[in-house]
Amino acid sequence: MSTNHNDVALNFGAELNFAFKRQDYRVYTNEVKLWIPKMLINTYPDVMVIPGEPEYYNQRTDIVTNPQIIIEVLSKSTQVYRQRG
Repeated sequence: MSTNHNDVALNFGAELNFAFKRQDYRVYTNEVKLWIPKMLINTYPDVMVIPGEPEYYNQRTDIVTNPQIIIEVLSKSTQVYRQRG
């Protein structure tokens, strides 16, 4: 992840966190893993927004299953990864 990529993701997260400050939403950054059961994969989105309380996968507090919004910052490095993946 480049510093530019990180700046964009952090700015999204900070703005959303501020916007939802008085509402029942939680904003998480790329340190929290997302479990997608239909695809059987774990991933680290740049930013996720969860309404209410997070729902955890397998009682692991570092893996969530219920984001309402997922933000992924796209860059040349992620484009290359997608083409190879």
